[in-house]
Amino acid sequence: MKTTTMKTTTIEGDFPFEEIRRPDGDYFQDWQEAKDAGYDDDQIWSVTTAEGDDGSEWSITGPPHHFINHIGHIATLERHDNNTYYEECWRTAEEAAEDEVFFALEAEKNLENSLNE
Repeated sequence: MKTTTMKTTTIEGDFPFEEIRRPDGDYFQDWQEAKDAGYDDDQIWSVTTAEGDDGSEWSITGPPHHFINHIGHIATLERHDNNTYYEECWRTAEEAAEDEVFFALEAEKNLENSLNE
């Protein structure tokens, strides 16, 4: 799905470009590190996370100036327009709920085990 509001375009789905990262495979820690690696501002993207109202979890790749819920930066050979964002759901609300139940049960078991020791 593609939505456009106030000159911002949001595309829900996989990030379409090959990600360029540090030689060790990790994200660039900040915008400047990617610039120091030889990339222009419009080739650098920020990667952040967000939680949907329903509890789903998302990765958002967009212009490099974001720092809240920041994971890191990537670069691409392609250049961005500074107004386009790619949103990828990496954990649905249902998956998040199942994980919460699992971890709650594990915590309960650990508490019981520590009380029985």
